Amino acid sequence: MREGILALIAVKRAVDSQGFSFPDEEEKTNVFCTVWDASSKEFYQSRIAGITASLKVRVYTAEYIGQTIAEYDGRRYEITRSTIPNTNSGDFTILTLSDLSQENSETLFPFDLGEVFE
Repeated sequence: MREGILALIAVKRAVDSQGFSFPDEEEKTNVFCTVWDASSKEFYQSRIAGITASLKVRVYTAEYIGQTIAEYDGRRYEITRSTIPNTNSGDFTILTLSDLSQENSETLFPFDLGEVFE
């Protein structure tokens, strides 16, 4: 386990009165956290569901308000699960994070682009 600062990111989708959407706005909130790697069991169970659990983080429950994206150590993650363990009387929330850069590279280009354009 290691301590760090996690940026929780809320994505706000803006739409004008005629229904046209604007670029998404992001609101970042930096919080203290405890970070550890997802266990092998969690990793493989998440792969069955089509996601890749990379990290787990513990944050204060009062600071997490349903954000869907997080940044830690220069990487972006999707928050795929949030749980409040019974052992801590609700003081902490455990977030499971899935690396967005890893998923995008697999889903957008699951092949070598050099082979396609030769």
